[in-house]
Amino acid sequence: MKITTKSILSMVALLSIGVVDGKKITKCAIKPKITASSIPTTLITNDAINDEPITLVEDITTEGKTPISSSIKNEPIEPISTTSKESVAITTIRPIPVTSAAAATTTTTITTTTTVAEKKETSVLDSDANSTHGLFVSLPEVTKGETGRTTRYWDCCLASCAWKENTGGPVVNACEIDGKTLIKNFDYTYGNVCAGGKGFMCNNNQPWEINEDIAFGFAAASFSKGSQADWCCSCYRLQFTSEEVKGKQMIVQITNTGTDLSDNHFDIQIPGGGVGIFNGCQKQWNSPADGWGQRSGGINSRSDCSNLPKELQDGCYWRFDWFKNADNPAVTFERVQCPVELTSKSGCVPLDNDKYKKIPWN
Repeated sequence: MKITTKSILSMVALLSIGVVDGKKITKCAIKPKITASSIPTTLITNDAINDEPITLVEDITTEGKTPISSSIKNEPIEPISTTSKESVAITTIRPIPVTSAAAATTTTTITTTTTVAEKKETSVLDSDANSTHGLFVSLPEVTKGETGRTTRYWDCCLASCAWKENTGGPVVNACEIDGKTLIKNFDYTYGNVCAGGKGFMCNNNQPWEINEDIAFGFAAASFSKGSQADWCCSCYRLQFTSEEVKGKQMIVQITNTGTDLSDNHFDIQIPGGGVGIFNGCQKQWNSPADGWGQRSGGINSRSDCSNLPKELQDGCYWRFDWFKNADNPAVTFERVQCPVELTSKSGCVPLDNDKYKKIPWN
């Protein structure tokens, strides 16, 4: 049959209504092929790929023929080939766990970079205070610091640096009786549990291990120079010079002070370390009158940590694991810039923080 322009136009007209040679077919809906190179450098959720499959050739049916279709729902995006220095890094961000499975959406971000192409997977939880230290196994020795001493305590009392009258600036968090609910706009009307009030030390002021040589934590302190307003919220790098922890280092933030402390004295906050003069734990956790163990010094063995409320046991175990149950070791110390790992827990950044050197990973 001779094909003319007229016959071609006739066939096109028939196709538009779904009939060829008198046989009915379904429409051919062809969507563009999706590749990484065709996706804009914006945030793409799995709603666009997994929940609504994109069909390359959809429902083509003729008599005696097998339908041809393809979905990319579970297929990876084709990699981009590049011959220039510019490359594409794909970062998958896993969301914080949610209660609804339907709400847990994996988000893929495609960004352009000028470095060697790499595929890196990170979590939003990587911003957590304890997540970044696997890259650092040691710190240089404290060579130009002062000498000091340490003791230990956990009395559940509200930290003195929670009072703006004591700091002259930023203050540390004050907590309700559960030790985790922050008291908003804390003032004198709440008071200190150890003086008949309702304010308590926050549970997260416990120490924790970074690796076998480095730990973070909080302390009450007193120094030979300055005043409480100068000391509150400041941070120090301690290098232990005696006992089983000799050579180990600890970065602490000062959240409390006390008339029972001597000069250059760090009273490290360790649950089960003794309540000292006051015992707010009796009201908060129904502890014995003298706290757990001896009033000064606290419990004697790791197994005694199980007598503490579950919320405080991690810090108690730290004393016997990382701290090797050291008994008031001596230290060499220097002031440093407070790392976010500490200030995110205390809620306090000293006004002069930027004047001091950073810990290497901060």
